[in-house]
Amino acid sequence: MDEVLSGTGSVQTKTMQMEQELKELLIRPVPVEEVFQRAKELDISERTVNIAKKNTGAQSVRLGNQWYW
Repeated sequence: MDEVLSGTGSVQTKTMQMEQELKELLIRPVPVEEVFQRAKELDISERTVNIAKKNTGAQSVRLGNQWYW
């Protein structure tokens, strides 16, 4: 925190963190449940996940009975 206050550090918001996670995770279609499970592990809310999804341009696709991003 001292680095941030002095201007030498960087702040990564939860949205930015989730955007990076999506970029790494979505190199293939991933079940939506898996995306939200990973977000839960990172203590990131569903709302933030959806904002990150929109910001990264991730698409939803239904394959059979399951949704993928």
